[in-house]
Amino acid sequence: MGRIATDIDDRDVMTIGERAITAGFKVGLVTTSSLTDATPASFLSHVSARSCEGPEEVLGSTYYGIPQPACLADAKDNGGPGSIIEQLVSSGASVLLGGGQKFLAQTTIDNETVAAMAARYRFQVVSSASALAAANFEQPLIGVFSEETLAVRWRGTDGRIAEATETSWLHNVSDYLGDTKEPDVMDCEPNPEYAGTPPLADRDMSWTAAGPNGTLQFPDQSKLQAKWGLFHSGVFGPFGNYQYLLLPLCIASSSLRLSLCLCL
Repeated sequence: MGRIATDIDDRDVMTIGERAITAGFKVGLVTTSSLTDATPASFLSHVSARSCEGPEEVLGSTYYGIPQPACLADAKDNGGPGSIIEQLVSSGASVLLGGGQKFLAQTTIDNETVAAMAARYRFQVVSSASALAAANFEQPLIGVFSEETLAVRWRGTDGRIAEATETSWLHNVSDYLGDTKEPDVMDCEPNPEYAGTPPLADRDMSWTAAGPNGTLQFPDQSKLQAKWGLFHSGVFGPFGNYQYLLLPLCIASSSLRLSLCLCL
């Protein structure tokens, strides 16, 4: 079933993202999965099942023909905080970037789309690389660039995908018997489905060597000042002072890379 930030008795457990927001940090989620995938969702939402991604799924859904559990106690229809996407929008996050257009398009119990709900929370909602580049960083930003998971940058030649090892019948009896034949080496080519997908990694914000006391520094403060302007406490840059205490969490797998940044 896969609970999201709830205990066995369905009680909400405060997350690191929520603790950071409560402490006055700016919090952002950036992922190549859907924003509603269990990993990014676990930082800022609470539902009894990971499948409750949108207002429709929270009442029950199917996945490849397999019935998925509902989160009736979490549904706004029953006085709950809503689905994962609704909770992300109302979480107090400053930046949400990833996939999940299909969930922003769903209609809430208030007869508005989740995108319209996001606008009520002062979010700019963008869905293209050009819109992201033109975004006003003085207000919250939500960007969704695919229906669900973002397309990968590379694919096998002519769309070739992973292939299984060929084995003889004797090898099926024992790993020590018979023969195996590995697939031919696969080359890579640009994935046409990736075209137009923003990389979600700003070169102006790449890190240089560690600064004093283990802090990290941006490479060119003038670029950050020009791009982001004043942030808070009268200092430049999106994360405060010229040196930053950054807590990054990067989880990488074949299908997901996510970063949660909590910044002074």
